[in-house]
Amino acid sequence: MTRFRRDDGSAAIELVLVAPAVMMVFSIAVAAGRIYVDHNALDTAAQAGARQASISRDAVTADAQARAAVGASLSSDGLHCSGVPDVTVDTSGFSAPIGQPATVTVTVACTVPLSDLVVPGLPLPGTHSESASFTSVLDLYRSR
Repeated sequence: MTRFRRDDGSAAIELVLVAPAVMMVFSIAVAAGRIYVDHNALDTAAQAGARQASISRDAVTADAQARAAVGASLSSDGLHCSGVPDVTVDTSGFSAPIGQPATVTVTVACTVPLSDLVVPGLPLPGTHSESASFTSVLDLYRSR
């Protein structure tokens, strides 16, 4: 007489063993997607700031306009930095004589908390720092 082994409950055991690994992979994918989206938001903000600065008439106005554009872009993209984002505006191109090539560069750096991403049962610890920079050309024959 042959005895057959029953496999009752084996699916439950397999699920208990595989579920944590699947959840970890899912959590890593979500965190990677978040980091990608955050970088794109910073890149967009740097571009907006540089474009706004390049159409300004002087360096002081360019700096103010670039910072306002960066803030508006980050707000519209829903990116919330830990603290205030670090915005650097290089307006040295405004001192170039008319007819000479000149540029304005905006760099945006931000530390983004990952604690709002939740692995089932636990928030993700830590933060992620990102930065982006964009350079825009000033019009050669426009008064500065």
